[in-house]
Amino acid sequence: MESPPPELTLLGGFELRLGPRTVALPAPAQRVLAFLALADRPVERSHLAGTLWLDATEEHAAGSLRSALWRIRRVAPGAV
Repeated sequence: MESPPPELTLLGGFELRLGPRTVALPAPAQRVLAFLALADRPVERSHLAGTLWLDATEEHAAGSLRSALWRIRRVAPGAV
């Protein structure tokens, strides 16, 4: 059975829904998903990591992005 497509609401607060279920994500994963949804085009990982984790080293930012993407994919397959 296929999962319902993810629905993302950003106005009035972050909300990710899969069918009737609201999916909880930590703040860094929310920022990644919101950035990608608003970009509406492919974004290079290095650009995304550098934009969202400005004060981090390149390696730390890349690791944080990997972690956020893993969390998104775990709870909402197909969202990214």
